Amino acid sequence: MEVAGLAISIASLASLFDTAIDAFRYLQVGKALGVDVQSACLQLDSAQLRLSRWGQAVGVGTATETVVSLQATSFPERDVRLAETLLGHIVNLFHQAEKESMRLRESQSPAGTTDLEANLSPESLALHKRVLDICRRRQHGTSLINKAKWAIYGREHLLSLVEEVGKSVNNLLELFPAAQQAQRKLCDLEIETIRGLSSWPDFLEIAKTQDKMLADIAASLPGKSVSNTYHSWNNHDSTKVMHQIAGDQIVHGGQTFSF
Repeated sequence: MEVAGLAISIASLASLFDTAIDAFRYLQVGKALGVDVQSACLQLDSAQLRLSRWGQAVGVGTATETVVSLQATSFPERDVRLAETLLGHIVNLFHQAEKESMRLRESQSPAGTTDLEANLSPESLALHKRVLDICRRRQHGTSLINKAKWAIYGREHLLSLVEEVGKSVNNLLELFPAAQQAQRKLCDLEIETIRGLSSWPDFLEIAKTQDKMLADIAASLPGKSVSNTYHSWNNHDSTKVMHQIAGDQIVHGGQTFSF
Protein backbone atom coordinates (compact mmCIF):
# COMPACT_ATOMS: atom_id res chain seq x y z
CA MET A 1 0.00 0.00 0.00
CA GLU A 2 1.37 3.44 -0.91
CA VAL A 3 2.19 5.89 1.87
CA ALA A 4 -0.58 8.33 0.93
CA GLY A 5 -3.14 5.55 0.73
CA LEU A 6 -1.96 4.14 4.04
CA ALA A 7 -2.35 7.50 5.79
CA ILE A 8 -5.88 7.90 4.44
CA SER A 9 -6.84 4.39 5.49
CA ILE A 10 -5.49 4.83 9.02
CA ALA A 11 -7.28 8.17 9.37
CA SER A 12 -10.48 6.49 8.19
CA LEU A 13 -10.01 3.65 10.67
CA ALA A 14 -9.45 6.10 13.53
CA SER A 15 -12.62 8.01 12.68
CA LEU A 16 -14.69 4.83 12.35
CA PHE A 17 -13.24 3.49 15.58
CA ASP A 18 -14.31 6.59 17.52
CA THR A 19 -17.77 6.50 15.93
CA ALA A 20 -18.19 2.81 16.75
CA ILE A 21 -17.21 3.34 20.40
CA ASP A 22 -19.64 6.27 20.65
CA ALA A 23 -22.48 4.19 19.17
CA PHE A 24 -22.66 1.99 22.26
CA ARG A 25 -23.50 4.95 24.49
CA TYR A 26 -26.80 6.06 23.02
CA LEU A 27 -28.80 2.88 23.54
CA GLN A 28 -31.79 2.73 25.87
CA VAL A 29 -34.26 -0.11 26.34
CA GLY A 30 -37.98 -0.61 26.72
CA LYS A 31 -38.89 -1.22 30.35
CA ALA A 32 -40.95 -4.25 29.36
CA LEU A 33 -37.79 -6.15 28.40
CA GLY A 34 -37.07 -6.89 32.05
CA VAL A 35 -34.21 -9.24 32.86
CA ASP A 36 -32.98 -9.43 29.26
CA VAL A 37 -31.63 -5.91 29.72
CA GLN A 38 -29.02 -6.97 32.28
CA SER A 39 -27.59 -9.70 30.09
CA ALA A 40 -27.57 -7.49 27.00
CA CYS A 41 -25.86 -4.65 28.84
CA LEU A 42 -23.08 -6.93 30.04
CA GLN A 43 -22.54 -8.32 26.56
CA LEU A 44 -22.50 -4.92 24.89
CA ASP A 45 -20.09 -3.58 27.50
CA SER A 46 -17.81 -6.52 26.83
CA ALA A 47 -17.94 -5.96 23.10
CA GLN A 48 -17.20 -2.27 23.54
CA LEU A 49 -14.22 -3.02 25.76
CA ARG A 50 -12.78 -5.58 23.35
CA LEU A 51 -13.23 -3.10 20.53
CA SER A 52 -11.43 -0.39 22.51
CA ARG A 53 -8.58 -2.80 23.29
CA TRP A 54 -8.15 -3.61 19.61
CA GLY A 55 -8.23 0.05 18.55
CA GLN A 56 -5.70 1.05 21.16
CA ALA A 57 -3.37 -1.82 20.27
CA VAL A 58 -3.32 -1.16 16.53
CA GLY A 59 -2.84 2.58 16.93
CA VAL A 60 -6.21 4.06 15.98
CA GLY A 61 -6.96 5.03 19.58
CA THR A 62 -4.89 7.19 21.90
CA ALA A 63 -1.11 6.77 21.76
CA THR A 64 0.67 4.81 24.52
CA GLU A 65 3.83 2.78 24.81
CA THR A 66 1.80 -0.41 24.29
CA VAL A 67 0.63 0.54 20.82
CA VAL A 68 1.83 -1.23 17.69
CA SER A 69 1.14 1.46 15.10
CA LEU A 70 -0.20 0.31 11.78
CA GLN A 71 2.21 2.72 10.12
CA ALA A 72 5.22 0.89 11.57
CA THR A 73 3.99 -2.63 10.87
CA SER A 74 3.95 -4.74 7.74
CA PHE A 75 0.42 -5.95 7.05
CA PRO A 76 -1.80 -6.86 4.10
CA GLU A 77 -3.80 -4.06 2.55
CA ARG A 78 -6.81 -6.36 2.46
CA ASP A 79 -6.77 -6.53 6.28
CA VAL A 80 -6.91 -2.75 6.54
CA ARG A 81 -9.84 -2.68 4.14
CA LEU A 82 -11.54 -5.47 6.07
CA ALA A 83 -11.06 -3.57 9.32
CA GLU A 84 -12.74 -0.54 7.74
CA THR A 85 -15.61 -2.74 6.59
CA LEU A 86 -16.07 -4.33 10.01
CA LEU A 87 -15.98 -1.02 11.86
CA GLY A 88 -18.45 0.42 9.38
CA HIS A 89 -20.67 -2.63 9.87
CA ILE A 90 -20.69 -2.15 13.65
CA VAL A 91 -21.73 1.48 13.23
CA ASN A 92 -24.39 0.45 10.71
CA LEU A 93 -25.79 -2.23 13.04
CA PHE A 94 -26.57 0.45 15.61
CA HIS A 95 -27.90 2.78 12.91
CA GLN A 96 -30.26 0.16 11.49
CA ALA A 97 -31.40 -0.85 14.97
CA GLU A 98 -32.19 2.79 15.70
CA LYS A 99 -34.20 3.14 12.48
CA GLU A 100 -36.21 0.02 13.30
CA SER A 101 -36.76 1.26 16.82
CA MET A 102 -38.09 4.59 15.57
CA ARG A 103 -40.51 2.73 13.32
CA LEU A 104 -41.85 0.68 16.22
CA ARG A 105 -41.87 3.40 18.85
CA GLU A 106 -45.43 4.60 18.33
CA SER A 107 -46.88 1.14 18.98
CA GLN A 108 -45.11 0.62 22.29
CA SER A 109 -46.60 0.42 25.74
CA PRO A 110 -46.80 3.58 27.87
CA ALA A 111 -44.29 1.91 30.21
CA GLY A 112 -41.73 3.80 28.16
CA THR A 113 -37.98 3.42 28.17
CA THR A 114 -35.19 3.34 30.67
CA ASP A 115 -31.48 3.97 30.56
CA LEU A 116 -29.40 0.80 30.67
CA GLU A 117 -27.76 1.94 33.90
CA ALA A 118 -31.13 2.06 35.67
CA ASN A 119 -31.40 -1.72 35.32
CA LEU A 120 -28.11 -2.49 37.03
CA SER A 121 -27.39 -3.35 40.63
CA PRO A 122 -24.83 -1.11 42.37
CA GLU A 123 -22.17 -3.79 41.83
CA SER A 124 -22.91 -4.18 38.14
CA LEU A 125 -23.19 -0.43 37.69
CA ALA A 126 -19.67 0.04 39.06
CA LEU A 127 -18.41 -2.46 36.49
CA HIS A 128 -20.37 -0.80 33.70
CA LYS A 129 -18.97 2.64 34.50
CA ARG A 130 -15.45 1.33 34.46
CA VAL A 131 -16.02 -0.08 31.00
CA LEU A 132 -17.24 3.28 29.78
CA ASP A 133 -14.28 5.01 31.38
CA ILE A 134 -11.66 2.77 29.82
CA CYS A 135 -13.28 3.05 26.40
CA ARG A 136 -13.38 6.85 26.57
CA ARG A 137 -9.71 6.95 27.50
CA ARG A 138 -8.84 4.80 24.52
CA GLN A 139 -10.67 6.91 21.98
CA HIS A 140 -8.68 9.22 19.78
CA GLY A 141 -11.46 11.74 20.20
CA THR A 142 -15.14 11.84 21.08
CA SER A 143 -17.93 13.29 19.02
CA LEU A 144 -18.76 16.93 19.70
CA ILE A 145 -22.36 16.24 18.69
CA ASN A 146 -24.70 15.51 21.60
CA LYS A 147 -26.67 12.76 19.90
CA ALA A 148 -30.07 11.83 21.30
CA LYS A 149 -30.43 8.43 22.92
CA TRP A 150 -32.77 5.88 21.39
CA ALA A 151 -34.47 2.74 22.66
CA ILE A 152 -34.92 -0.88 21.65
CA TYR A 153 -38.30 -2.36 22.61
CA GLY A 154 -38.31 -5.91 21.23
CA ARG A 155 -36.45 -8.78 22.90
CA GLU A 156 -35.42 -10.41 19.62
CA HIS A 157 -34.36 -7.05 18.23
CA LEU A 158 -32.11 -6.48 21.24
CA LEU A 159 -30.59 -9.96 21.26
CA SER A 160 -29.92 -9.78 17.52
CA LEU A 161 -28.05 -6.49 17.92
CA VAL A 162 -25.97 -7.91 20.77
CA GLU A 163 -25.07 -11.03 18.80
CA GLU A 164 -24.15 -9.26 15.57
CA VAL A 165 -22.08 -6.58 17.27
CA GLY A 166 -20.21 -9.23 19.24
CA LYS A 167 -19.43 -11.21 16.08
CA SER A 168 -18.08 -8.18 14.25
CA VAL A 169 -15.87 -7.19 17.18
CA ASN A 170 -14.46 -10.70 17.44
CA ASN A 171 -13.70 -10.69 13.72
CA LEU A 172 -11.76 -7.46 14.18
CA LEU A 173 -9.68 -9.01 16.96
CA GLU A 174 -8.36 -11.59 14.50
CA LEU A 175 -6.80 -8.92 12.29
CA PHE A 176 -3.25 -7.58 12.65
CA PRO A 177 -1.56 -10.41 14.61
CA ALA A 178 1.41 -8.10 15.28
CA ALA A 179 -0.79 -6.21 17.75
CA GLN A 180 -1.60 -9.28 19.86
CA GLN A 181 1.14 -8.59 22.40
CA ALA A 182 -0.04 -5.01 22.80
CA GLN A 183 -3.58 -6.31 23.35
CA ARG A 184 -2.34 -8.64 26.07
CA LYS A 185 -0.62 -5.77 27.88
CA LEU A 186 -3.82 -3.74 27.74
CA CYS A 187 -5.77 -6.75 28.95
CA ASP A 188 -3.42 -7.06 31.93
CA LEU A 189 -4.29 -3.49 32.89
CA GLU A 190 -8.00 -4.16 32.52
CA ILE A 191 -7.83 -7.14 34.85
CA GLU A 192 -5.78 -5.20 37.38
CA THR A 193 -8.44 -2.51 37.35
CA ILE A 194 -11.55 -4.66 37.74
CA ARG A 195 -10.39 -7.76 39.56
CA GLY A 196 -11.24 -6.31 42.97
CA LEU A 197 -14.85 -5.47 42.09
CA SER A 198 -17.61 -7.63 43.53
CA SER A 199 -18.98 -8.20 40.01
CA TRP A 200 -15.67 -9.66 38.82
CA PRO A 201 -16.87 -13.33 39.03
CA ASP A 202 -19.89 -12.51 36.85
CA PHE A 203 -17.73 -10.69 34.37
CA LEU A 204 -15.14 -13.44 34.25
CA GLU A 205 -17.83 -16.02 33.60
CA ILE A 206 -18.85 -14.01 30.53
CA ALA A 207 -15.27 -13.70 29.38
CA LYS A 208 -14.88 -17.47 29.31
CA THR A 209 -17.11 -17.63 26.24
CA GLN A 210 -16.51 -14.22 24.68
CA ASP A 211 -13.04 -12.96 25.59
CA LYS A 212 -10.53 -15.81 25.55
CA MET A 213 -7.57 -13.49 26.01
CA LEU A 214 -8.90 -11.99 29.21
CA ALA A 215 -10.12 -15.33 30.56
CA ASP A 216 -6.77 -17.02 29.89
CA ILE A 217 -4.76 -14.22 31.50
CA ALA A 218 -7.07 -14.19 34.53
CA ALA A 219 -6.74 -17.96 34.90
CA SER A 220 -2.96 -17.66 35.02
CA LEU A 221 -2.99 -15.18 37.90
CA PRO A 222 -2.15 -16.36 41.43
CA GLY A 223 -4.94 -16.64 43.94
CA LYS A 224 -8.60 -17.44 43.48
CA SER A 225 -9.88 -15.45 40.52
CA VAL A 226 -13.26 -17.14 40.10
CA SER A 227 -16.01 -17.73 42.60
CA ASN A 228 -19.39 -19.39 42.37
CA THR A 229 -21.20 -16.37 43.77
CA TYR A 230 -23.39 -14.47 41.35
CA HIS A 231 -25.13 -11.23 42.10
CA SER A 232 -28.83 -10.49 41.82
CA TRP A 233 -29.69 -7.83 39.26
CA ASN A 234 -32.10 -4.96 39.57
CA ASN A 235 -34.79 -5.06 36.90
CA HIS A 236 -37.38 -3.08 38.84
CA ASP A 237 -39.10 -6.29 39.93
CA SER A 238 -36.35 -7.65 42.21
CA THR A 239 -35.88 -10.52 39.79
CA LYS A 240 -32.83 -12.61 40.53
CA VAL A 241 -30.97 -13.43 37.38
CA MET A 242 -28.34 -16.07 38.01
CA HIS A 243 -25.64 -16.63 35.43
CA GLN A 244 -27.78 -16.09 32.36
CA ILE A 245 -25.20 -14.28 30.32
CA ALA A 246 -24.19 -15.55 26.92
CA GLY A 247 -21.90 -12.64 26.16
CA ASP A 248 -18.97 -10.84 27.63
CA GLN A 249 -17.89 -7.58 29.18
CA ILE A 250 -14.85 -5.83 30.47
CA VAL A 251 -14.32 -2.58 32.24
CA HIS A 252 -11.96 0.05 33.54
CA GLY A 253 -12.38 2.15 36.56
CA GLY A 254 -11.65 5.04 38.80
CA GLN A 255 -8.10 4.06 39.64
CA THR A 256 -5.27 5.88 37.95
CA PHE A 257 -4.10 3.67 35.11
CA SER A 258 -2.69 4.57 31.73
CA PHE A 259 -4.58 2.81 28.96
